[in-house]
Amino acid sequence: MLAPAPLAGLRVLLVEDNFLLAEVHQGSVGAEWLHVVGPAGRVESALKLACGERLDGAILDINLHGEMSFVVADVLCERGVPFLFVTGY
Repeated sequence: MLAPAPLAGLRVLLVEDNFLLAEVHQGSVGAEWLHVVGPAGRVESALKLACGERLDGAILDINLHGEMSFVVADVLCERGVPFLFVTGY
């Protein structure tokens, strides 16, 4: 039997507006036994999750249908939730 991964059970917010990329990220992150919260494809839905969910980390696409996700990053900073930005730029 394999030992559980050190990241097992952590909750990670996924913010991505491209469905296919969200699926790839979700598969990659979920493969490590993390619990994916989302994905959220719009700033409004990402803010609801960032404010209302218990989170251990987040992956944020910068541009969500022309809106920047920096306001979501601000909320995560205030809550002490580590995050990283991903972008196609």
